[in-house]
Amino acid sequence: MPYSSENVRTVTEAFSNKRSSAEKIAEEEREQLYAALPDVKKIDRRLSTLGLRIFGESMRGGDGIAARIARIKAETEELVSERARLVADGGFRADMGEPRYECAVCSDTGYDKNGKMCGCLKRALICAEFQSSGMAGLIAKQDFDNFSLDYYTGADARKMSTILEKSKEFAACVSGGGYMNMLFMGGTGRGKTHLSSGIAKKVIEGGCSVVYESAQNIFADFEHERFFRSYGDKTPPKTDKYFDCDLLIIDDLGTEVTNQFTVSCLYNLINTRMVSEKSMLISTNVEQNDLLERYTDRIISRLFGEFAAYIFPGRDIRSAKLKMTKN
Repeated sequence: MPYSSENVRTVTEAFSNKRSSAEKIAEEEREQLYAALPDVKKIDRRLSTLGLRIFGESMRGGDGIAARIARIKAETEELVSERARLVADGGFRADMGEPRYECAVCSDTGYDKNGKMCGCLKRALICAEFQSSGMAGLIAKQDFDNFSLDYYTGADARKMSTILEKSKEFAACVSGGGYMNMLFMGGTGRGKTHLSSGIAKKVIEGGCSVVYESAQNIFADFEHERFFRSYGDKTPPKTDKYFDCDLLIIDDLGTEVTNQFTVSCLYNLINTRMVSEKSMLISTNVEQNDLLERYTDRIISRLFGEFAAYIFPGRDIRSAKLKMTKN
């Protein structure tokens, strides 16, 4: 789905409110203008009838139609000119009483005259997706452009160069409506979160919804819905977003308390998204052998059979950066 339904609702409502606000202010200004300049009100009334008169002449047809319409247009020009003079002489703005929308292209409707989504609406939706993704802070600091390979050498640098390119391909696929899954494996501070952030940014900019959350928090939400949701609670389940988003990024898989419930939830989440062909990116610090011991065969077969797995080489880059900053 392009953008989350909640963000679309929120942003659309905001656009409607600011359009209504601009029109209300314009109406109040017109009343002020008419009170000070009654002749302007008379002119506006006459101008409001000229469009219907032109339509009427067009329907009537017959000889002299061009001349009749030309006379109405000339009358319109004279009235507009007289109105502008009166407004200027009265010390008012030229656009007094006209709605001043933030966007001149769509008049704050979100769509241009051809029915295409306006750039202002797309930017607002992208901003909303950044905020709701759970990665707004990370995305602001970490993306593909500032991911440096300088911290890697030799074979590690070549491996990370490949992972970077595969991450870009993954982001392009998902943002283009395609379906892929990736599994990032490796120790702390090796660049998994940085590349996850870069992927999320590109996918959101492509008009798709992203949810990023730690495995611990995801399973806490499932636990809440299963054991602590009050009877009669009509609010949408906290877990809906994990199934509905275009890209789900699960961070730190393996840090959660592993039990029958969490394993069952993980299998259901992965399997449901696979069936519906909704992409996932999972990162973990847990080594492959530990994953085999921690999760069921059904989960492992999906992680290593349906996900493109990449092991991040090298050392703790995050610590290295901190040391360089201190020095």
